[in-house]
Amino acid sequence: MKIEVLGAFGSKLKNLGMTSILINDKVSIDAGNIVRKGEKIFQLEHIVLTHQHLDHIADIPYLIAESFPVRKNPLKIYTHTKALESISRHILNTEIWPDFSSIKMIDREDSSLRYEKISLGQEINIDGLKITPFESNHTVLTFGYKVYDQKSNCAFLITGDTWKQDNVWEIANSDPDVKAIFVDVSYPKRMRELGKISKHLSSDVFEEELYKLKRKDLKIYVYHIKPAFRKEVIDEISEIKKRTKFKIEILKDGMTFEI
Repeated sequence: MKIEVLGAFGSKLKNLGMTSILINDKVSIDAGNIVRKGEKIFQLEHIVLTHQHLDHIADIPYLIAESFPVRKNPLKIYTHTKALESISRHILNTEIWPDFSSIKMIDREDSSLRYEKISLGQEINIDGLKITPFESNHTVLTFGYKVYDQKSNCAFLITGDTWKQDNVWEIANSDPDVKAIFVDVSYPKRMRELGKISKHLSSDVFEEELYKLKRKDLKIYVYHIKPAFRKEVIDEISEIKKRTKFKIEILKDGMTFEI
């Protein structure tokens, strides 16, 4: 399973893109920085959203506006009802940006954009991937996902934005197909209280959560660091890696690797 990190961060700053993980060149988890690939991304058909916060959806308006004249198939946005309603009501609403769900592709009868509602535990099948949502612990309803690649017979988990939770670790402990976990660690340990309020992991709480994981063979990818705290979090994660002996790597924009 090929992973390309289009955006690794929890906000935007020079040369640091917001959350977007491209899988097998076919499916993006979140859409904070997908247009970094330029016209190569125009035929992307599937975006699976964790939730509706701006750092996870920001590039959807730009992608569909630039790609709809050349699209062969609609852009499909998958997530829960509340997030779809937020996007259609507050962004793609004809006032802030055109409503591309009612704009047809050139020389085709289908609309350029299609909203696809999914529910907790509902498995969806997209281009050889089985994607199953579980609930994360954030300030709004947020889906984490198990992403299983039928070709490679392996899976990874992505938490979405989260604070303390048990289910992601329970899935990892019980499912041998899971080979990696992508975990939101937004803040350094000195910002623990802000992390609790905003429901993002700080590095010290991340370390506490790691002890719920009973497997040492998994690769753990840290993402969603807030750019202002990047150096602190990276330094603290480095120390956590030494203490715990877990296989931890911090995601960066532009990384590509196989799971």
